Formats: sequence, structure tokens, C-alpha cells
Amino acid sequence: MMSRNLNLKKFLLLLLFAFLPFQNCGAPVDFQPSDVVLDSLGRPIYKGQLVVTPSKPNPPLKLFFVIDNSASMLGHQIDLGAQFSSLFQSASTSLQGFDTTIYVFSTASTYNSNLYSLIPSRAPSSISSLPLLSDPVHLGQTPGSIFSYWAKLTGTFGTAPYNYQLLPSPVLDMNNGAVTSNLFIGKKGSSSDLDYNSKISALTTAFKSRLSYLNPSGQAAFSNLTDVSSGLCSMARIVKHSSDYIQPGDSTAFIIASDDDDRL
Repeated sequence: MMSRNLNLKKFLLLLLFAFLPFQNCGAPVDFQPSDVVLDSLGRPIYKGQLVVTPSKPNPPLKLFFVIDNSASMLGHQIDLGAQFSSLFQSASTSLQGFDTTIYVFSTASTYNSNLYSLIPSRAPSSISSLPLLSDPVHLGQTPGSIFSYWAKLTGTFGTAPYNYQLLPSPVLDMNNGAVTSNLFIGKKGSSSDLDYNSKISALTTAFKSRLSYLNPSGQAAFSNLTDVSSGLCSMARIVKHSSDYIQPGDSTAFIIASDDDDRL
């Protein structure tokens, strides 16, 4: 029997291989000291473990990063990008045995109802081009870049009967000339070691590019739109619409990264 351990240190505060019930987006999360294991430098460590055997090979993995997009997280996001490749580079404690699809979401979870019309109203699948990072106005209209959701309205907002839903949206970016919602790397062994290492390098560059959308220039202009940021709320929204991301038989992992417990 073989165990694969996932161990992310520093500011990665939560790793889950299970679904949670729908989270109240207005309720803060209160972690107790007993919930945290610290490394030798006093940094919190959370671990998840998936056990596989010869008769039960690794299933496809859907890996969701839910990242706090507040200004104070910029340095942590840079650190995350720098350490990202380590997820795939250790034979015994990495993801190199999985076909891995990666999504990046922000922790933005609710909105100011007085400004609902500014929430992105297009489905991620309808986006064919992306604005520059220096264009926060149009980024704010693009699902995923500022908010981890997009709004779907049936009827007239505020006039019954109408239906208004906030649906999950990952950070979008260009990949091979097209706008995509995810990244993918096949398990090691599906190509040569040289090719696999090259793919890790390309994947890391693409992951860093997606992170860069979480702190675009002028994002502060949209801070009054998000009443609450909650990684668990974003996660619950993804789970509620899991058929858009997760197929039967997939293994699923969520990593919520924040420097503020209130945003978990």
C-alpha cells in the first residue's frame, strides 16, 4: 500500500478532501488552537491524505485554490506561485501520480445589493477575450477576476417574480490562444521525465498568471462591492454547482489561502 501526503506550509490554511454543507456567507469561521499543527517555525500546517493501492489507482484530481484577494495577500500570492511547482516534484508526497485539473477562485462571496448591476453578468464560458490587468473597470465586468462569482438574472431585479443567482466563477486566463477556466497536467509517466518537468514549468507560469488577476491595479475601487469575503462560502458555491467542475469518480481537494481567519 502506498500513501500520498499533501503538505502545504506557511499561509495555506486549509486542505480538504471532502465536501462541506453550504456555508452561511455572513458567518465568520472560528478556528480553535487544537485545529492547528505548527511546524518548527511556528507556521500552521494542514494535511490531507489519499491512500491508493494497486487495485485502486489514483482517480483524476480536481484541485481548487480559493485565494484571499485582499491587498495584504499580494506577497503571500507571490510566495504561493514560487512554491507551486513543489506540489508535483516529490515522488512520495506530491501530485505527480494524478491527472490534475486546477482551478483558481477568489474568496469574494457576497455583494452590496445597491450596486448589484456592477456584478459580472456573463457566464465564464461566454468570455472570448480578457482586459489588461491595468484596466480594472473591465476586469470588474469579467467573472473570476475580482469576484469568484457571476450573476444570472431572470426577470427584472427587485420586481417579483424574478430570480437572481450568484454562480461560481474561476479566474480566467489565456491558454494556447483561448480563454480557459482551468489548468491541466497529466500524471508523471504519461510522458518522458524531461517533458513532464517542462510541463511543470509551463503550468507554474500559467498558475502565477492567474494569481496576478487577484490583485489587479485599482482593485480597491471594487472593495465596496464585496460585503464579505469567505473561502468556505466560495467553496460551498462550487460544491453546490459541482457538476460544472467535478465528474463521478474524481478526487477533489480544496486549498483555501488567507492571512485573515475572517476570510476563511
